[in-house]
Parts: sequence; C-alpha cells; structure tokens
Amino acid sequence: MWLRIALKNYRSIESAEVELAPFTVLVGPNGSGKTNFVDALVLSSELGIDAASAIQRRGGLASIRRWGVGDDDTLQVRVRASGSREEFASRYVEQFCSIAPEAGNRWRFLDETLEVVEAGKRDLQFTREGGRGMQGGGFGFTHLPPTTSILLYARQIAPEYVIDVHRLRLDLAEMTVPQPPGEAGRLQENGRNIASVLGRLRSQDRRAFDFILLSMRRLIPGLEDIFVEEAGGFLVLRFSQRQPMGVAHFAAANMSEGALRTLGIIVAAQTLSHTAQPLPPAAQLLIVEEPEVAIHPGAAALLFEVLKLASQRGSVLVTTHSPELLDAAQDEEILVCGYRNGTTRIGPLSTAQREVVREGLLSLSELARSEPLRIEGEEPESLDPRDLT
Repeated sequence: MWLRIALKNYRSIESAEVELAPFTVLVGPNGSGKTNFVDALVLSSELGIDAASAIQRRGGLASIRRWGVGDDDTLQVRVRASGSREEFASRYVEQFCSIAPEAGNRWRFLDETLEVVEAGKRDLQFTREGGRGMQGGGFGFTHLPPTTSILLYARQIAPEYVIDVHRLRLDLAEMTVPQPPGEAGRLQENGRNIASVLGRLRSQDRRAFDFILLSMRRLIPGLEDIFVEEAGGFLVLRFSQRQPMGVAHFAAANMSEGALRTLGIIVAAQTLSHTAQPLPPAAQLLIVEEPEVAIHPGAAALLFEVLKLASQRGSVLVTTHSPELLDAAQDEEILVCGYRNGTTRIGPLSTAQREVVREGLLSLSELARSEPLRIEGEEPESLDPRDLT
C-alpha cells in the first residue's frame, strides 16, 4: 500500500507533500520535526474516533496549528492510499480535513472528504463543506456538531475504507504487570494487552505465533517458549529458557528492556493487516519511532527484517537514527526531515546523494556521518563566515 500525505500548518510543518512506500524510513536530526509529521498522521486517524479529545490531548488547536500562518490559517491533513504508485490517479481512497480556529481556542471542522475512486470513477464519497452537514453513503445530515468528524459516521457505514494509523509507543511497565483479559486483535499503543494478543495468536494463529517465537530465539540464547498464564483472573506473560540445570521459567518483568521492546514491535508487526476488498481497502499504517532504542545492533537488524516483511500486508513507517537500519534500507525508501528558518521540510533523499550510495562510494550511514542527508532539490546549507567569529 502506497500513501500520499499532504499537510498544511501543523506545528513546525508549514506545507509538505510526500509519498510513503509500503516500507519507509524517516531520518533527520533531533528537533527537525519527525515527531510532528508522525503525530499529524496519527491525528488524521484519531479524528474519526473522538476529534475533540484527540485535539484536547495535544493542548488544543492553538498548540498544534502553526503560529503566524497569515490569512490561510486552517490546519489541513490529506491522506491518499493506493495499491501502487501508478494507481494514485485512478484507484485510491482519500481522506481530507481542514480545521479552522475560532475565538477562545475553539475550533471547528470546515471541509472534509472521504472518497473512494475505482478506475477513475468515484464509487463512494462522504463530504462536508463550509462546516455544514454531511452527505454520502446514502445518508445526509443537515447539522453536525462542529467538532465531530464525518469519519465517525463513515466508520459505521463503510469502515473498510477509513484509513487506519497505528503508532507504537511501548510502556514496558504496562507490558510486564498482570493484565486483565481484554481486546486481543491488535497490540495497543503502549503494549498493555500483549498477553491477550499473544494468547490469541498462540491458540488461533499458530503460524504468526511461531514466527514471533523463532524471531525472539534469534535474540535470546536458549529461549524455549513464550506463553501466557492465568492467575486470579489476570493474564501473566512468561518465558522459559534453557539453563545448565534445566529449563527455567520467569516472568516478563525479569526480561531485559531491549528484549521486551523487540517482542512488542514484532507482535505489532505480526498483527498488521488489511482486509482485501473489491475496491481499494483503507490502508493500515504502523508507525514505529526509533525501534533501535535500548537494543543491540543485531536486534536492530532483526527488527528491520520483521518490519520489512510486515510491509507486505500493510504500510510501515519507521523513524530512526540507527546506522544499521539506514544501511539495510533502500535509498528510495528513505525520507529526509530537515529544519531551517523555523520550518520543517520533508522529502526524498537527494539524487546526488542517492548516486553516491548506488555507486558504492559510501554506505548510507557513512554518508550521513560525512554530511547531512539532503532533501531532493535542496542545496547544501552554507556556513555563514560570521558564525566563525
């Protein structure tokens, strides 16, 4: 699944339009705006569940809308999903929204669209114009609450076409405590339901579970099994490992931080999927920020393999500073994030730097160490002699 993203006036991003391949690696220095880009994508999905809460959690519209944007002060997010880069013009699902500020840090939806196009012809459309009611899917509403997205209704009528963005931000404390049985379809953002998910995979999708187990065995010497026990109505994640005196059993709290993070990412990747439909299905995008944190380079390479395989089922976006992940990625899978004059810019790696990598003169990580990675069409940043005085 390919994604075309267009953002306007979101935090440090004044304007950006980029394409995400099925597997995309986003790189850039700290403070360049990678997190802002990722958060805009997450917001585009959360708006269709509870828009008011999604914006309030971010501090209100004033905290996420770019400051000093002039006359056109709306925040805009557009996401188009298609099966290939060539199909963007004729076969796609697209979500668009513009959000306008009002007095007192209030806000309202101005324009919104959910559109499904097949063979160049519109097959389904939900719209809202000028903040008025919704039309589409055989329904019409004259009045909608100003902070309620039409995606909330589209999820009820045609859920298979609503683009789903899932960010992974694991909380190891939540992963290791006894967990009440709960939702076992997809790993939650913080990983809290990992015992429920692994229990379901072990009993209902043995192929996926075995893949997780075999992957973890590459990381943990002597690992025998990963299993879930029930105690007092709670689920406990446990491991077994070969020891000189036999097989030892221990709780998740006794595992290393790197091993738990790796397990969470692999489980999230294995539950990434989309439903095949006659028309383009909505994309499912998994976002993993800096998967290399707290793990050794060998585990980083393992995670790259796992996430790359997952991108055959749904889209994957990874942000990273890891040389190992950079060198494992293809140059066409790299997006570069830069920050100049108070503005974030995002785009593909420059042609000149691609050629350096393709000709084998430098690896991508060596190139990144020797000079800043540049966006296509961007000139190298010159040094002001006055900075040396």
